[in-house]
Amino acid sequence: TCALPICPITDLKSAMAINQKIAFTKSLFGGDDKEFKKALNFLNNCTNYSEAKMYLQSDLGKRYNWSDSDPLVTEFTEIVYRKFI
Repeated sequence: TCALPICPITDLKSAMAINQKIAFTKSLFGGDDKEFKKALNFLNNCTNYSEAKMYLQSDLGKRYNWSDSDPLVTEFTEIVYRKFI
């Protein structure tokens, strides 16, 4: 545990609960588990948040037609952000 308000994470896959993984795969990746895992691998290997954010917005967001007002998009983005704090 960490005392910070938002704790950093080292690996996106292990930072997500199973129900989060299911919700993200179903809602954000059209039910495609392979694409979800591919995205996590890419994001885990990004060197900084701006690189990850660019991938989220210009690749994943466009490909899957994500809405900025979707709470799952926000939750997924916040988890990714924690990887780089």
